[in-house]
Amino acid sequence: AGWDQNTGWLTDDDACSWFGVEDCHSGISSSLNLSENNLVGEIPLELMNMRTLKSINFAGNSLYGVIPPEIGKLNLLEMLLLDNNVLSGPFPNELGNISTLKQLTLNSNELKGTVPADVCSLPGLVELWADCLGPEVTCECCTKCFKYGEVHSIIEDPSDTNPLPDTNEPSNDEENPELKSMLITHMTGLEENPLSDTETPAYRAYLWLANSSNLNELDDFRKLR
Repeated sequence: AGWDQNTGWLTDDDACSWFGVEDCHSGISSSLNLSENNLVGEIPLELMNMRTLKSINFAGNSLYGVIPPEIGKLNLLEMLLLDNNVLSGPFPNELGNISTLKQLTLNSNELKGTVPADVCSLPGLVELWADCLGPEVTCECCTKCFKYGEVHSIIEDPSDTNPLPDTNEPSNDEENPELKSMLITHMTGLEENPLSDTETPAYRAYLWLANSSNLNELDDFRKLR
């Protein structure tokens, strides 16, 4: 296979020693992490026989084809990361059968259609990512939307990701001269203005704060004076 790491796979070695097999005891695993491992092909149906899995991370590969509806049989699954592949077709309704699901990333693929209402109704779902910034994907419950066709960096744990505070408020991307001046004043020891480059994390953090309706953060900065 063309995997970057495939130690142990397709051998008689103890399955717990295979690359990517984690939280494994006596040959029974609850976690499979093969992210960014140059996987090419369809999601194997044999995977659906691993009913003890609580976590699957296939993000950042070249998996194609549809998400098999049989995935709904994994009734202990809590985390399913499939972002940054080339998966296509609709969002399977069977994802809504996984009542234990907490984190689901489907963005940066070629999936189209509507995220099923049954998925939105999952009681424990706290993170749901999809390419819902355009007309290709409709999602009423996504916690993070991406632009269809764009590739984004791989993140190990969607629940502990964003370098900026997450907010559901739309940003006007308007400057706040008072806040900007105050921040620059307290960013000592830098040769250049740290907020002059609009592509830096520092500038984006400033812009988020400038457009936040939560004035508590702004008050905290004022206390620095």
